[in-house]
Amino acid sequence: MGGGGFRLFFHRTATPSGTRWTHYGSFPIGGYALIKLAILPFAEDLVAMTLAARMLMLALFCAAA
Repeated sequence: MGGGGFRLFFHRTATPSGTRWTHYGSFPIGGYALIKLAILPFAEDLVAMTLAARMLMLALFCAAA
C-alpha cells in the first residue's frame, strides 16, 4: 500500500538505508478549542451547535484563503 497520508505522514524521502517518512507535526488543538467555545452556549440545541460550528469553520476557511 502506498502513501503515508492515512498514518499522518506527509513526505517520503528515499535514502540509502531505506525510505524515511516525515511526520505531520501539527495537531490543530486551537481549532478544536475555538469550535468548542463556539458551540458552548448552545448546549441544548444540536441544530444551533452544528450551525455555530459550521459558521466558525467557514470564517476560518475564508480567513485562510
